[in-house]
Amino acid sequence: MISITRGEKPEILRRKEEEWTQEYIEASNRGQGKRWRKYSQSDIREALRIETRGKCAYCESYIEHVSYSHIEHILPKSERPELVCEWTNLTLACEICNTNKDTYMDEHNPLLNPYIDDVEELIDFYGPMAVHRDSRAQLTISKLRLNRAQLLFRRQEALQEILRIVMMMARSKVDLVVRRALAEDLLDKIGREAEYTSCRRRFLKQEAPHHGVEAEWNWFQDGDRRLEGGKVELDQQEGR
Repeated sequence: MISITRGEKPEILRRKEEEWTQEYIEASNRGQGKRWRKYSQSDIREALRIETRGKCAYCESYIEHVSYSHIEHILPKSERPELVCEWTNLTLACEICNTNKDTYMDEHNPLLNPYIDDVEELIDFYGPMAVHRDSRAQLTISKLRLNRAQLLFRRQEALQEILRIVMMMARSKVDLVVRRALAEDLLDKIGREAEYTSCRRRFLKQEAPHHGVEAEWNWFQDGDRRLEGGKVELDQQEGR
């Protein structure tokens, strides 16, 4: 899980939120709430896809490569029907996380919210395994099953990719051109567009000192920004 910045509210929600919310409440009162899905409009789904970078807000898996995305209500609409079209209550989730979360809501023991909580500080990683740092993180990992076998396998593949590049960089210390190209590739692999960004960054932080790529890690600590011209300038770091 990685922190997500909320994007601009879609225009259709600005115009229709109040009307649609009342429609949903009336449909729910008639026992037809499950069939009401006007919040799934294409403009809303696309805005959520952009802000989540096409990843599940909870497990960071790419969704639409293998399945359809689900518009997720952070607080379930069955429990908080007045928030059914509230922009800050919507996100994208994969089918598995959506199913695991179900209608869970507990005001005293809420799940982590990647839009408001510092999830990268609260969920750590030991290799591909998510590790909690407090009770809410423990609950979130357990409820969403963030260490399910499929995720561990996919994260391990991602970490092997990181390790391969790091080891190639370690063998290319004398070739600045190759080292820079590898560093740029690595920057892409830990960017927010990548799957399992939080896990990848933690692994890189752990592995960098063991392979002599501390200089690159200093650049990568802010994985969201590109260096000037999209280049990783290592000349100064290398004393050249």
